[in-house]
Amino acid sequence: MKKLLLILLCLPMIGFGQDNIILKDGVEINAKIEEVGESNIKYRKFSNQDGPMFTKSKDKIFMIKYANGEKEIFSNINTSLNGRKAGKLLVGGMSNFKFESTFENDSLSSTSQMSFTPSIGLFMTDNFVFGVAVLYNNFSVNSERIESVAAGIYLRGYSKSLFTQVGYAFSEDVDVFTAGIGFQLFANKSQNVSFNPIFMYYNRAYSNYDINQSGILIGGSFDLYLL
Repeated sequence: MKKLLLILLCLPMIGFGQDNIILKDGVEINAKIEEVGESNIKYRKFSNQDGPMFTKSKDKIFMIKYANGEKEIFSNINTSLNGRKAGKLLVGGMSNFKFESTFENDSLSSTSQMSFTPSIGLFMTDNFVFGVAVLYNNFSVNSERIESVAAGIYLRGYSKSLFTQVGYAFSEDVDVFTAGIGFQLFANKSQNVSFNPIFMYYNRAYSNYDINQSGILIGGSFDLYLL
């Protein structure tokens, strides 16, 4: 009887000093919170407080129940990455080179193409960019070379590290439409420089040469996040 009474008296003390991290998938972690940062938290397991430090992104956390009874809900935490913030400038560029040659009727038909696209954009929200770009294209068919420069706009939307982008540029000589998807590979921990593999559909219409190009481009670009 005395043992039962002692257990009942100790029940309110169980969990004292323990923080509970509840993830969005329902998993609950018994922890000792060490640090709450802008985008993640650092903690140690409550059962091993001298053990290793763990890090958990806030976008995976539903709620923290602190040892003092306070609760902090993270269900509305923005899922954008550190480099992407509303009001930041995005400076980028993409380049590619293509060469093709075929033999038809004993004559050589060859084409080469080089393009470079510098761009600058503004994050309207943490996951949406409106920007402008300049497209330089150097195109040759059987040694006849065509150069064109076009300027236009692009729109980009992010879902974590994946993004989709559409753009349109034009000049007196050419109209260019692009649409594609890409993936960010960050080069540093602060996530303000990234290299982006891109899979893109493009269509170029050269009005002065009656040439229309379209196809799929697999290439890459870089992004630099400023301010």
